[in-house]
Amino acid sequence: MVILYAFPAVLYIGFMAIVGLGSVAPVAWLYVILLAAAAVLLSKSRWWGSLPGMAAGALLAFQNAVGIALVVYYAILGIICYRRKK
Repeated sequence: MVILYAFPAVLYIGFMAIVGLGSVAPVAWLYVILLAAAAVLLSKSRWWGSLPGMAAGALLAFQNAVGIALVVYYAILGIICYRRKK
């Protein structure tokens, strides 16, 4: 299950490595920090750890459709984590 939590962060970091770290906009580092925080908190079974991931998705939703997918993805993970905790 931990792989599901870290998947978006790893994908985003991999994309940044391919593009080149110097050419990445500073706001992209904010996305990486939010996605990494969500991955760590969700891996510790904190349902509210999905909130940083949803925040990153909400910020990205203003730019493209990937953000909407991230919001839905982290909302589902938060619900799963919450129900597993009970």
